[in-house]
Amino acid sequence: MRVVTPTRGVFQEIRNAVGTEALFRERDGLTFAGTRTYPAGKGAEAPVERPVSLSLRPNGAFLLSVGATDAASAVGFDGREAWTLSPRGIAAEVGLGAREHQLADGWLRTLLWLTPGDERFSITPVKRSPTAVALELRLKRIGQPVEATLLVDASTKRPLSYSITKNERVRSVAFSDWQNTEGVWFPHEMSETLDDVVVHVDRFARRTRGTPRTLEKPRSRPTDVTFRTAAPTAPGESSVAARVDQGGRFYVRCTVGSLEDAWMLLDTGFGSHAIHRELAEAAGLDLGESAQLQGVSGAGSGFWVQADQLTLGHFEQRAPRLITVDTSFLSERAGFEVAGILGAPLFHRAVVTLDEPRARVLLHDPRGFERRGLSWFPLTLDGTSPCLGGRIVSNGRATERLFFRLDTGSDDTVTIAEWASRQFDLVGDRANLRATRIEGAFGTILGWRKGLEGIDLGPVSEAAASSKSPGRENAIAASPGLRLIGPEATLLRRAGPGPLSDPWVAGNLGTRALRGCRVVLDLSASRISIQSDDTK
Repeated sequence: MRVVTPTRGVFQEIRNAVGTEALFRERDGLTFAGTRTYPAGKGAEAPVERPVSLSLRPNGAFLLSVGATDAASAVGFDGREAWTLSPRGIAAEVGLGAREHQLADGWLRTLLWLTPGDERFSITPVKRSPTAVALELRLKRIGQPVEATLLVDASTKRPLSYSITKNERVRSVAFSDWQNTEGVWFPHEMSETLDDVVVHVDRFARRTRGTPRTLEKPRSRPTDVTFRTAAPTAPGESSVAARVDQGGRFYVRCTVGSLEDAWMLLDTGFGSHAIHRELAEAAGLDLGESAQLQGVSGAGSGFWVQADQLTLGHFEQRAPRLITVDTSFLSERAGFEVAGILGAPLFHRAVVTLDEPRARVLLHDPRGFERRGLSWFPLTLDGTSPCLGGRIVSNGRATERLFFRLDTGSDDTVTIAEWASRQFDLVGDRANLRATRIEGAFGTILGWRKGLEGIDLGPVSEAAASSKSPGRENAIAASPGLRLIGPEATLLRRAGPGPLSDPWVAGNLGTRALRGCRVVLDLSASRISIQSDDTK
């Protein structure tokens, strides 16, 4: 912990008040267990309760688990990897902003931000009246753009609450019912709110020494998926009916509950499945709780619905959850009715091949998947979205290493965030710019169109860095890494509330960047293969 001089005394007072010396003597860690209560909402006549446990170790590792053992959700950090586990068995390592927010939240929730000798946050006081009942501290993650506001009881010097803002939404956790066991004070009630609305309340009834034997990421074992074996293209492989629009976006035909022959957009940038509201109601799907959505074009809301089954070729997902959205803008651009979106839940359950030259989509069972002769690049997950490392090449020079979100729901080539355009001076002379706009489900955002010299993806070699354009826009140079040559980019004019305001991600790679390519996405192994049709 790096503490600025004026708050060094306050920091030590907080450590003394919660008994951190006794806490960090528990080398095997501590586990607090109890019940999480969700308030009654639409479709629930009474509050819903689930088992909850919170484990922590002095080295900074933690595990928050909710639900029964066979259907638990969890977030964890083993000291090296941060990961998530869904109730349906989907486990994933998270990186970039999702990782940093998970670490900040976990350390503040477990009091591990008070670990002596670790530089996890800087701390700065916010001036308040001398008679104020609470001290306000601003915590900033060392080396990362994550900040938290911490309120501390002016009398007891124990934390009252903390709040973290992400994508303009404020998540807060309030502490109460502090209990002292063997010199360690710990809050036995934690109430979490999102934008001032209570999400759930955790009440811990017992404390034990030690933690689960391992806090490492478990294997991903989806419990709601079946790959039928009838007439597969290859063992564990399924070809599905597909269409590709002029921008290179893929649509597949599937069945959702009683809704048959539904054409759905394949969208790696969408965190859930989605369905047009009128079609959901026509299929007899009852509207559940409301949900907030954020996209590149802004924010909106919808309702959760649940179908009994989703079938796509030989892929079957049981009891899928979908969110209602207005897909009319997709239908207008595609030229046919687009019923909805297949997002992250598909890509986290199947290996997906998008073969644009052949307008073909293949699904593979991740269990035992092996495809020889492919060159793989590593992927980093920011939440549910796959991101590739790379650099922007401008004026003959490459930027520092950046990350680009792969967004197959976008038919742009590459969309550059406002902060990256400004930091790397990509706008330049505006005489060479063309005004443009991006239409989305929640509105329109303005940008400039400009040709970039190139974008290097993956471990780009010197040969690729000096390669010449073969004479066609967006051509991909073959090498141990890939160079996107002469891409037409959209440079956003301002930062918005959605994912392109993320300071960890420089932009989105859309489907026009992948024209003429065969892409294999294997999120279960955090990898991607991109093969240009020119090199086959």
